[in-house]
Amino acid sequence: MKEALVIVHLSSLDAYTDMSYDAEGHGVHGEELAFEISRAIRTHRGPVYIIDQGWEIEDSRASRPRAELLEEIKSRKDIVWMHFDEADEEWGPFLRELRKRLRDDGVTRARVGGIWYHYDETEGCATEVAVHLRKLMPIKVDPSLVGCESDFMWPEDEEEEGEED
Repeated sequence: MKEALVIVHLSSLDAYTDMSYDAEGHGVHGEELAFEISRAIRTHRGPVYIIDQGWEIEDSRASRPRAELLEEIKSRKDIVWMHFDEADEEWGPFLRELRKRLRDDGVTRARVGGIWYHYDETEGCATEVAVHLRKLMPIKVDPSLVGCESDFMWPEDEEEEGEED
């Protein structure tokens, strides 16, 4: 059995980190997610596919975790980078290309991570890939490797938590 690690929209780690700053005043969520994804990529014993929009690294706090992750994984030369940006392209053709690539490479199962994932599987780029791949093969969405909007406690959520019905 050949298990692939599929990371969806690595460039969106910048947006995830930025959301962490907006919601909580720090970028810890982005830093932690970058660390976990980096470790998974470095230690995965099968093929690694990174689906990415190809955003430039900016000189900003939001890009720092992704820049560090890219530095950490650069020694792994067998990563398959697949460009896809849903802002400019349709999901259908890309998902067909991904499916063909995985089949051609003999992949029979996948571990999925990336940004954005919603546990109800109603929206998000990592969600889109996970739902599609589940139709083809056994998959596992790894909670330590996904960025979700639900990861953040917004200030107004804290106020609601303190209120009693």
